[in-house]
Amino acid sequence: MTECRLYFLTILLSVPFALFSQCPAGEIPDCNGNCHPASWIGDGVCDDGIQFESDFMCQQFNWDNGDCDNCPPGMLADCNGNCWSTTYIGNGVCNSGAAGGPNYNCEVFNYDGGDCPYLGCTDPLATNFNPNAQANDGSCYYTACPPGEFADCNGTCWSDALLDYLGDWHCHKQMWVTNNTYFNFGPLALDLDCEIFNFDGGDCLTPGCTDPLAQNYYELADTDDGTCFYGTCSSGMTDCMGNCVPENWIGENQCTEQTENPLEHHLLGAYPNKLVSTVEVGVDPRGMCVLPNGTKAYIGCQSEVTVVNLLENTACPTTTSVPINGLALTCAASTNSARVFVSNQTTQSVDVISTATDVVIASIPVGDHPSKMWMSHNGLHVYVSCNFADQVYMINTATLAVVHIFQTGEQPRNICTSPDDSKLYVADWLGFTMSAFSTSPPYQLLATVPVDYWPQAIWASPDGKYVLVANFGFDYSYDHCSVIRTSDWQVIARLQTGAGPEDMVSIGQSGQYLYVSNWGQPCCFATATDYCCSSTSHEGSATIIALPDFDAIVPQGTIPNPIPYLNYTLTTVALEAQYSFGMATHPSGEFIYTVNLNSNNMSIIGYEETVITLEGETCANAIAIASLNDCEQGQTNCYHDDYNEACGFTETGAIDKVYSYTTTVNLHGSVDLCTSGFDTKLYIYEDECGAYNSGEALYCNDDFCGENGWRSSIDDIVLTNNHTYYFVVDGFGVEDKGDYELCFDFFCSSDLNEDGMISTADLTIMISGFGSVYQVSHLIDLLSDFGNACSP
Repeated sequence: MTECRLYFLTILLSVPFALFSQCPAGEIPDCNGNCHPASWIGDGVCDDGIQFESDFMCQQFNWDNGDCDNCPPGMLADCNGNCWSTTYIGNGVCNSGAAGGPNYNCEVFNYDGGDCPYLGCTDPLATNFNPNAQANDGSCYYTACPPGEFADCNGTCWSDALLDYLGDWHCHKQMWVTNNTYFNFGPLALDLDCEIFNFDGGDCLTPGCTDPLAQNYYELADTDDGTCFYGTCSSGMTDCMGNCVPENWIGENQCTEQTENPLEHHLLGAYPNKLVSTVEVGVDPRGMCVLPNGTKAYIGCQSEVTVVNLLENTACPTTTSVPINGLALTCAASTNSARVFVSNQTTQSVDVISTATDVVIASIPVGDHPSKMWMSHNGLHVYVSCNFADQVYMINTATLAVVHIFQTGEQPRNICTSPDDSKLYVADWLGFTMSAFSTSPPYQLLATVPVDYWPQAIWASPDGKYVLVANFGFDYSYDHCSVIRTSDWQVIARLQTGAGPEDMVSIGQSGQYLYVSNWGQPCCFATATDYCCSSTSHEGSATIIALPDFDAIVPQGTIPNPIPYLNYTLTTVALEAQYSFGMATHPSGEFIYTVNLNSNNMSIIGYEETVITLEGETCANAIAIASLNDCEQGQTNCYHDDYNEACGFTETGAIDKVYSYTTTVNLHGSVDLCTSGFDTKLYIYEDECGAYNSGEALYCNDDFCGENGWRSSIDDIVLTNNHTYYFVVDGFGVEDKGDYELCFDFFCSSDLNEDGMISTADLTIMISGFGSVYQVSHLIDLLSDFGNACSP
């Protein structure tokens, strides 16, 4: 280092003093004559005039005193990164790397100190004309982009290889993340969404019904696909739910028009299609299963398994929890309902719960990141996909021993077996494939079938002819299932689902009704911008599909070209929740269950006739209050948002609950929610409830007492004899719900002797005790209450 510093000092002393005097104190002229601090030489930063304006990258300054490479003193890395003596630069010979020698023929070294000609395009008519070029290098081109490149919708040049992204079932419009383990589909800035590219080969077009007057109007559709439905079907083609029965449907239809009692035609033209209840469960529920005997549902949550009692015929059934010391993703129930197998991602195990005691009785070690589970139809084996290990474990349900480990495609997600359990089907999330294996020795890989993007949900038709793999696309347009024919492992159709399909189940012996849970946030998963997130509804849903006879559409043995895109959706059920995830069915087929990750609840889809209306849901079935001198305790979790009033603030409100009281005397008093567990609102209607945001509340309060002062209280309330009053317990915002305590404190102002009756004695006290001080209105109130019991 001493020698290096002495060498640098020698160079500085050789520089004429007059040059240094041209710069401010502490600065010197660099290689280009510009003044910069002398301390920048040898400071560990390469001052090459490219990354920074300062340029000490010349022999005069020992090439920034070695800051620009790791070569020994007197040597410098050339254009190829190889160390050579600095004497080659500007020695009168063009050192361009010929015969393996030094290559200083690049802009960094001013083209070997001027010894080499500055090559480039010298034609002024060319797109890439370079006025500084000294000799033509044959690189001239006369199009918008160089040869082998194309201009996208923004005029940015890209390699022609990226044209493969056209028509790949993704909308490339500055949405996709690069250099990401999960989502690397195209450069972020690539924009193919314009007419010259047919809007990315149609991928950026959102098909659907664009007529707002139609029953199936889709607000995000920009391309009408001719599916608009206005409530009329061909003769005999209306099912029991009022929807049109599509052609080639594999089910039966006993209805030609909407029936008054669809339950009489269950699975024969009638199917669950209404959100009948929402049940609060643990944190971040992902997957679930229902016991074959229909008594309980088990739901994998952040650190527990929530157990829901399905025997309780209420809209808000009892729930308990089973701690498992880890993140439970999903589960599978044994065919005899005795056990539930849970994938525990934290402990990398499958935990076994006894359904008799709801206690973990065993834990089976498996591969990294156990995710989705599947119980074989015969109940002999349970399977779990290990997402990060690229494996599926096959476990004997009797001995709890691992029977076999299947090596799958990249990052397996959902799994299922064929109806006879002879085959295992795996959706390979990052492999963009479906893998099929035999489930008996030697456990052969039968096929690896390329499918569309990010396969997740998977379902095998009961006849064994087809496997459906749902492709989770994060796109504006509706996503779909790749339909695979098992006789030759060909994708023969794409079946439309909702946006972001997560899971799917079916009801009926032939699987005639297919239910798909849809995330509902189609492009807001890992995008680098808010390009579409702010314009989506963020609401989960369930798509109900009338499964078609695929043989009638694409006969066996034929390979379609192009692959048909099919829409057999009967209806879509809004689940009023965020990120709809795992699904399960009730063994009767009368209920479909979906857990919602971001809403911490489970949605129950059933028939409108099975909708269980909770007491207190609306003013029509308000909970009658026995006394206005007591507290009512309760919770709002299972209710819906029926009312809202702006009590000084304009927040939209939350789910609410209604109480009622009919007066027999005039009452005065107060009511409060001061000890409630959430930010409340409270309002009172007289005789009838107003419409949403009606402004007709007799009394209304938002913030007055309790935690943060955000609980509600109303004082100096006057309730008039012979009226019904409705007390509405509401939340301030959509997330405000839970436990509350509604407390009343009322009295009869006319019961002056407090004997519980409004009588002559009270009238005498008023007249004699108050004399001329009493007001006429007080006397009128007393007379209107006369003869009645005081029972607030």
